Amino acid sequence: ITQLKIDNNPFAKGFRDTGAGKREK
Repeated sequence: ITQLKIDNNPFAKGFRDTGAGKREK
């Protein structure tokens, strides 16, 4: 269910891409 939300939310996708903790932007 979390993956579906991330796929629908671009923000969540980037958050997971950074490691859900690393803030590069």
